[in-house]
Order: sequence, then C-alpha cells, then structure tokens
Amino acid sequence: MSKKLLVFAFFIVSVLSYAQVFKLRADYLLVRELEDGVWSEWSEELSVDDLLVFNLDKRKITFYIDDGSVKDYDIIKFHELEVKEDKAEILRFGVVDDMGTRCLIALTTKPHEVVKGIVVFVKYRDFEYAYYVASDK
Repeated sequence: MSKKLLVFAFFIVSVLSYAQVFKLRADYLLVRELEDGVWSEWSEELSVDDLLVFNLDKRKITFYIDDGSVKDYDIIKFHELEVKEDKAEILRFGVVDDMGTRCLIALTTKPHEVVKGIVVFVKYRDFEYAYYVASDK
C-alpha cells in the first residue's frame, strides 16, 4: 500500500471514530445491475464531482450530486470495521434512503487494486454503484 494511501486510510478511520461530520469528493462513478441472478460488469467510468457528507452524530449520509440533486440516507446500523487479509479496510452502514428503501453503504480502501484510493459503495438488492474518492490513477 502506498504511504499516501495508508495515511489517508488512517485519517478516514480516525475521522469516523471521533468526528461529527466529514466530507469526501468523488472523482468518478461506476454502476452495475443484477439481472436474472447474475451481476453485470461494472459500467464505464463516469466522471463526477459529487460531495459525499457523513454526519454520524445525526445518523445521516447525504450525497450532493453534481447535477444539483441530493440523495439522503438515514443510518440505522453501524457495522464494525473489517480488515481483510489483503489489508483492505471496510466500514459498513445499514441505511434507509429517502424513498424508504434499505441498502448498505460501505467505505472501502482498495490497496490491492490498480486504482488505489477510497471507494464508497452503495448496494441495493438489484443494483449497486461505486464512487471512487481520492483515487491515485
């Protein structure tokens, strides 16, 4: 894992542990869907300039999309930080979106991938999308 990514990962974990609000700026977005029980390939990268705001004290996550729309999530469950064998770190939140649908938001470090950085996954039952943050392309 690059030194820069390691420092950033420790920063994210410490912010999640102690801060009330933190913000991440997404570089690009990928999407995939579940069709007939099989996940599609990830879409092509879509360049974005979206702001992802985590307000843990208020149990809220808000995505400010660059087209002017806003997506709100209420946190209903905080999961334990998971560290994988490949040193990837995953922090999950069980959430309900502004339409009342349950989903999962996961902050993940990707130290073993070609593109290194923080990935924020939003996982629904039949589709998911991934925001790449602070990527090191």
